[in-house]
Amino acid sequence: MVDGTRNYDNVAQIGANQDLSIVTEPSQSLDVAGDSKETTWDNNDWAKYNGYYRQNQGGSKAAITQYAVWVVGRGWTTDVATEKRLDKIRGNGTDTFKGILKNALRVKKVGGDSFCEIITSNNKPPEANGRNIINVKPMDAGTTRIIANRAGITIGYEQTISGKKIGKRLEPWQVFHLSNDREGSEIHGISVYEGSTAMLDRIQQLDEDMTIVYHRFVMPFLIFKAKTDKSGELAKLKAELADSLNKGQGLIIPDKSLDTDDFKVPQFSTLNPLDWRKEWKSEAIKDLGMPELHLGSADSTNDASAKMVYFQFEQPVADEQEELEQQILFQLRFKLKLTEPLSIDENTTEDEKKDGNMDGGATENLSNKPIKKENKNPSNSSVNKKL
Repeated sequence: MVDGTRNYDNVAQIGANQDLSIVTEPSQSLDVAGDSKETTWDNNDWAKYNGYYRQNQGGSKAAITQYAVWVVGRGWTTDVATEKRLDKIRGNGTDTFKGILKNALRVKKVGGDSFCEIITSNNKPPEANGRNIINVKPMDAGTTRIIANRAGITIGYEQTISGKKIGKRLEPWQVFHLSNDREGSEIHGISVYEGSTAMLDRIQQLDEDMTIVYHRFVMPFLIFKAKTDKSGELAKLKAELADSLNKGQGLIIPDKSLDTDDFKVPQFSTLNPLDWRKEWKSEAIKDLGMPELHLGSADSTNDASAKMVYFQFEQPVADEQEELEQQILFQLRFKLKLTEPLSIDENTTEDEKKDGNMDGGATENLSNKPIKKENKNPSNSSVNKKL
């Protein structure tokens, strides 16, 4: 190479992979029973989905926890004999039946399926009113295998470690099994994270990137240009600079012996990803089925729209409660009625009356006839809202 020139033949690109990929139409078949006598299914994605939940990515843990509280948080009503039996169910030893139900609801949302072992006093299927049930114990959704026959009917469950069966096979009546959004003839439920991980990953990546960016406002990326190339002097200078920066103290050096540069976000730049993050989080929370309003976030939500969001969420909660009641009756033989969440319908009616009086009676019923209040849940006449 000629003196005074630079050799760029070996220049290579560095940095994160930013290749653009073409968006294609998604395709996914159902996990159905095969032609063999038995078909098994293991939830191999449990650890991944549970990681999103436990790390609360995108606020998903709060959403799933609140969902369970809305469904069973206010308890239930039943007869005295059933209540006494439910009071004796202790799960792992310190659980309550209410806690077991909330646990099962959370797990079924996270993994798609939740399992609890049903233990009876006579080792026979639950009897009427669950009179022979002595315990309902939560199981590990990540190690529970579902077994179905050719017709797709569940015929048993097994516990596994590293794919190998341990213990005896449990009969269908021995497991209280809840599935989330089971599709078609699939033999298992669907996790809420299955279609949300891409959005949650974006949020997590943005949070990590912005942590670095905002930290650079306080501590810029510094470059020190030493007026020497001697390794001994450079090592000493490096140690002195590191010690000074770590302690937040000044450093005295001879004039013109060192120049500095820094890389940071320009002072008047428009780097504001918070709007994107808010939009992404809103979409992720919607995928989980829990409005942000019910998580205590009411940004950009006025009174009227907040009431509409509340009313719209009442229907899914009522549907989930009825489904859970039916599963408890079908699998455990306990008959109970879950208490519905508090409704704001009465307060809304009072507010509307006040608003009508404030505008000069414009909304007054001119015919002086009572206004008939319609059922808020016309698709399900068995669910009566408490006002």
